[in-house]
Amino acid sequence: MNLEDLSNQELLSGLRALAGEGHRVLARLLAYLGEVEQRRLDLESACSSLFDFCVRRLGMSEDEACRRVRAARIVRKCPIALSMIERGEIHLTALLLLRDHLTEDGYEELLRAAAHKTKSEVEHLIAQRFPRPDAPVVVEPLPPLPLTPRSPHAAVSGGPPAKSDLRAPRIEPLSPERYRVQFTASAELRRKIERRGSCRPGPWAAQPASSNSRSFLPCAGLGRVLAAGRSHYRCSAHPARPDGRAASILSPGRAPIVPMQPRGGEDQQGCMSSGRSSW
Repeated sequence: MNLEDLSNQELLSGLRALAGEGHRVLARLLAYLGEVEQRRLDLESACSSLFDFCVRRLGMSEDEACRRVRAARIVRKCPIALSMIERGEIHLTALLLLRDHLTEDGYEELLRAAAHKTKSEVEHLIAQRFPRPDAPVVVEPLPPLPLTPRSPHAAVSGGPPAKSDLRAPRIEPLSPERYRVQFTASAELRRKIERRGSCRPGPWAAQPASSNSRSFLPCAGLGRVLAAGRSHYRCSAHPARPDGRAASILSPGRAPIVPMQPRGGEDQQGCMSSGRSSW
């Protein structure tokens, strides 16, 4: 197959056709997996579960098998989801995000509301319809960064960068006006947060800054620190320009957010479960 001989229009047309065919193949795959589990053919194939069957007999990765098994169980209970996947109206990620909210009497309306939405839009839809309480403000120490730079052999071999380099900052909506945010801060910022929150007694006051355990801080203390010190952090992060104004690459009104080292997750979808805070 030589794609270089195709015109731009032929290339785009063929790509759209392949994407549509991929939706139809995925829908059939989920239907087949659901039927295999219903007939218990995974057990007859000497596998302990449908997940084990997908990994050992179908050659899927663990993450791929986990997502498809869960989706197969959802579409078996919600048949309209299968036809929506086949038509490309909803993607697998959105379906898995909605899985805990698909009730027998309301799943059809919720699926239609999530049609043609991105992952972020589906997360906001869930936050609006099923708001969650605020998450506790947690401060957790990170392992020290390696002193040696990345090996030059990695660049030559074309290997992927470290996992920490691939993680994007996480902002998760909890309700229409509340968000859970994960970021990495300095020890000085932690001390400022603790001083701001020390006006009220709580478990955070008993934890020294050098403690290796997690500290739960009052949300108001973190909010006051970020509100009061936002301009200071912008000015101190970058040198001043000749006209005296701060030379900052940050957007106005936004504090720097950098990814935290992964510390486990809820499941195979990469849902992080530690080091989150909201205000």
